[in-house]
Amino acid sequence: MCGICGILNLSDRPVDSPLLERMASSLTHRGPDDAGYYVHDRIGLGHRRLNIIDLDTGHQPLFNENGRYVLIFNGEIYNYLELRRGLAERGHVFSTKTDTEVILHLYEEKQERCLEDLRGMFSFALWDDEKKELFFARDRLGKKPFFYYMDGERFLFASEIKAILKNEISLDLDPDAVFDFFKYQFIPSPRTIFRKIRKLPPGHFGKVSKNSFVLKRYWDIPVREDGFQGRSLASLEDELDSLLSEATKIRLISDVPLGAFLSGGLDSSLVVALMKKYSNAPVKTFAIGFKEKSYDESGFAARAAQAIQTDHKKFDVEYRILDILESLVAHFDEPFGDSSAIPTYYLSQFTRENVTVALSGDGGDELFGGYRRYIAHKLGRFFTRIPSGIRKFAFENPVKKLPVRSGYYGKSLTKKLKLFANASHRIESGRFYLPQIFEEPEVRSVFGDRRLRLRTHAYDDLMYAEFRKVDRFDDLTKLMWFDLHYYLPDDILVKVDRMSMRHSLEVRAPYLDQRVVEYAFNLPLEFKIHRLTGKYILKKIARNYLPRDIVARKKQGFMVPLDAWFKAELIPLFTEKVLNNEMFERAVVERIFRDHMSGRDDYSVKMWLLLSFAIFMDTQKTS
Repeated sequence: MCGICGILNLSDRPVDSPLLERMASSLTHRGPDDAGYYVHDRIGLGHRRLNIIDLDTGHQPLFNENGRYVLIFNGEIYNYLELRRGLAERGHVFSTKTDTEVILHLYEEKQERCLEDLRGMFSFALWDDEKKELFFARDRLGKKPFFYYMDGERFLFASEIKAILKNEISLDLDPDAVFDFFKYQFIPSPRTIFRKIRKLPPGHFGKVSKNSFVLKRYWDIPVREDGFQGRSLASLEDELDSLLSEATKIRLISDVPLGAFLSGGLDSSLVVALMKKYSNAPVKTFAIGFKEKSYDESGFAARAAQAIQTDHKKFDVEYRILDILESLVAHFDEPFGDSSAIPTYYLSQFTRENVTVALSGDGGDELFGGYRRYIAHKLGRFFTRIPSGIRKFAFENPVKKLPVRSGYYGKSLTKKLKLFANASHRIESGRFYLPQIFEEPEVRSVFGDRRLRLRTHAYDDLMYAEFRKVDRFDDLTKLMWFDLHYYLPDDILVKVDRMSMRHSLEVRAPYLDQRVVEYAFNLPLEFKIHRLTGKYILKKIARNYLPRDIVARKKQGFMVPLDAWFKAELIPLFTEKVLNNEMFERAVVERIFRDHMSGRDDYSVKMWLLLSFAIFMDTQKTS
């Protein structure tokens, strides 16, 4: 796992080597073990390395035999040994034992079609010194990041925005990205908060030279025409078990200590159980505990560790949110509102003290129907058939008046009812494909017309321009499609990548193996969400490895007590950064604050987005 960056001047101006080194140095947390540079005329490539495979000869940038191609790479190629054998049989000569080198030789043979052969997580850039062309690519699901900036003079790229910001560039905000952040709590690809900096979307590659710039999708989830129709659940269960087992096995290749995150939930517990099949020693597992009992999963993690017989360690977190909040917000380089980044930060820090690589259960919910909102959508379709007047009188209005107490929403019937009442309107509109925090009119009211020049931003944005791709699916499959294409890569995987790499920890996700993803997405819906039970087929597989109480355990998110924080230690900071901030309409944010403090509703997520955005804007004033 590494950090990459580069400069391609589109004129004949030579690359500024000290600038390239400053870009790479800003990524040292992603690669603390080594640094390497390639500068030749108008191209410069920078690399920071975290040693995982081939600790002695894996220095980058890496060259092919005749020096025509130069590569910098971030990620892991899990099938590299198989690819290496085939390449060697075809006459390619290897100078290292790294997975990185197979990309160079595959590109020699197949150019951009080399991506078809790669199983793993990656972003990389490859310079063709003969064509004077830069080829760059990102993995299928977006595990590894790639940002770029282009104007008429240069093409800049990096694993994180902070490296690009070492250059003198325009920092104008993108108003559409501001809308996206407040609606979804993240900014979907290809936008970033900066108008001229873009994310390379998952499953895409690009080519840039003096006179040409091309982006192209090379992969999307293929839809099987037969949809596995006529196949028995038992036969599909056996095939999926084999795919998950193999995906886990190939992710155990490492020359450094390796372990796993373990929450005690189904997804992480099954990954650990599959790791045990291929491990000679007990698997090292890691969990964190919290004082706030409604958020604490450490007891479930201990139960799973005992059942699987792992070498388990737990770290009890003393939240000092005021000590880390501003640095954490700044580390994302743009507004990011998923507060589960905080426990992910602590879990990654604790895990890195013991191992360098950890496996996770990311992807299980999106692939197999694990989120509560899938069941809510299923129920909502029946609920919205009730005449709206009756719904408001008998359900929505009474629910709005219910007071709420602090605590995890999954254990609060009142909070779940309020969330369902709000979601039912979006379900009825036919636009409920991603959860929304602020509705569009709310965003406008928060800023007011004079404070931020927000453009009309109805559902004609980039995300919903892709409706045509999902028209053929049923509503629940549409939800999972949007989660896999947007919520997973731009929220979940961003959170895990930034927080783990902040501590130089590599995280691998077996559920996100392309073969597992393609198989799972095409499974009949009733095998994923059966009546009101999500992850139906995954639970049947898990019963072969785990006790029934772990398999049957209800999902609990990786959450923090935001609602309580905003009634205590975060009040002064919220007052300073939000209530007294001329960027926001004071009356609007005061109403949100007042309703939260009174217990009328839990507005802590909205308040978190407001506070995070305000802190981010402060970083722009001082940068």
